[in-house]
Amino acid sequence: MKTKMLSFTRKEQIVILILVSIIIGIIGFNILFRDNRDNNEDITYEEYKDTEEVEIEKDDLSLDENNIDIDSESIGEDIIVHITGAVNNPGIFTLKNGSRVNDVVKAAGGLTDEADMNRINLAKKIKDEDRIHIYKIDEEEIDDIQNENEISSDENNTDKININSAEQTELETLPDIGPVKANNIIEYRNNNRFNTIEDIMNVDRIGEKTFENIKDKITI
Repeated sequence: MKTKMLSFTRKEQIVILILVSIIIGIIGFNILFRDNRDNNEDITYEEYKDTEEVEIEKDDLSLDENNIDIDSESIGEDIIVHITGAVNNPGIFTLKNGSRVNDVVKAAGGLTDEADMNRINLAKKIKDEDRIHIYKIDEEEIDDIQNENEISSDENNTDKININSAEQTELETLPDIGPVKANNIIEYRNNNRFNTIEDIMNVDRIGEKTFENIKDKITI
């Protein structure tokens, strides 16, 4: 049996050729478009990744700068203070910035047996040019030295309000202190003397927040 071969006219051959060309063009266009899209996605991802890394590096740099600022503030310079009274070696001492009364007492050889522990605030921070007097038991107060080692230069104490003696109108000039709180202060001190400025937090309606606002404006 003879197989009949397909035969196309000249016109049919041209049509078939055109269709095949169109199909090949479409397939080639899809392949090219897909490659370009993949490349663009890769570039976008890389750009995003690079941008994210730069932002992280900037954040790290900001943290480092903050740490540098904190460290520079905490280093400071040495301070010179004068301690008198019931210590073994009263005199002038050089200490690190941020030291406390306890540090200068140690530098002075410690307290004597006559020291009145009820009138000493060993935890108080000291500053340059402070004069600290350690009272003996039953020793009368020295007029130009504050109790509880609240020692500062005369100019720093100017305009500070003495919470042991101020009248109500004076107390009301302090931040966050109105008529009610001022009256509470007066009632408290009628029965209890303020030995430190921190004692004001024992007064009704005066807490740490109020104390932080007034601590630099009061004395005893």
